[in-house]
Amino acid sequence: MARKQIFGLLFAVLITIFVAGCVGGPFQSLFGQAGEVREAPEDIIVVQNENIVPTPPVLASDEFTVSFEVKNVDDINTVPSVNAELYDWGLCDESKITGWTKLGSKYIQNLGKMGPGQSKPLDVVLVAPSAAQLGNLPGRCPVKYKVNYYFTASTSTSVEVISATRLRALQTAGQAPTYTPTTDIGRGPIKIYMAAVSAMPARTDSTLYISIQVQNKGAGTYLAVPEKKLILKAPDSWTLQDNCGDEFIDAGTEPGYKLYKNKRTIDLVGADKKTFEIRCGFKMPSESDVPETKEYYVFSSLEYRYDLIRELSVDIKP
Repeated sequence: MARKQIFGLLFAVLITIFVAGCVGGPFQSLFGQAGEVREAPEDIIVVQNENIVPTPPVLASDEFTVSFEVKNVDDINTVPSVNAELYDWGLCDESKITGWTKLGSKYIQNLGKMGPGQSKPLDVVLVAPSAAQLGNLPGRCPVKYKVNYYFTASTSTSVEVISATRLRALQTAGQAPTYTPTTDIGRGPIKIYMAAVSAMPARTDSTLYISIQVQNKGAGTYLAVPEKKLILKAPDSWTLQDNCGDEFIDAGTEPGYKLYKNKRTIDLVGADKKTFEIRCGFKMPSESDVPETKEYYVFSSLEYRYDLIRELSVDIKP
């Protein structure tokens, strides 16, 4: 009989430790739930079908055409603004370029809004340098251009809050609360990774920590998050504890939510092109707001400009 009592006591202790982990205790790494993460593809605007006619090497003083296609490969989202820019052609002559607007030392073409699946072909006619310019030696013309566009990254993640009374009732019954959060990461090369780092469900009146990190997962250029561009939207019954380590500021409200924006520019650094991790502590609502359990959603968004930089090398034969 004594052995049964000891076993029962040990089992109760283990259940208590397990439940502590599920509501943000120190055993999160062992008992925390990763949840379901749904991440949309990175590509949205792509450059494809690059071609040079005639096939290089091009004879000195001859014309040649560089062509390429810009396409929105998404089947849902419209990209509101797409532009192409030709900014270097080496010793080649630009006098035959048509259909582009000269702006200082570069040529631009505004492609405007591009709907799902829409593509636009572009071409540039250049003239190879003369044999005299090449010193009667083989040469090359670097043709450099970029395509930039504006888009908005978005992420949402779910959180469940459990009341202290409901938690005690489960513990008394020898049960542990369970919850699987869901995170949706939107389309595009710039990703916002956001999730609760405290285990869930979170207890009423406790502090829940949300982690936020921005990463460039595409082949293009995006170097930093400008100030006040990264928006965090949290339920209005939550109280932000420390302005996310003094990285965010209040940015108003909308029905049911409080808005926050990044206080300063945040660089993307390293080979993986990420910002540092920002942690935001929120005090959860009281039991009067959550008598048993309640599911909430947190949202983040970032409007950005993305540059796809391209370079073709055209060999010239004197």
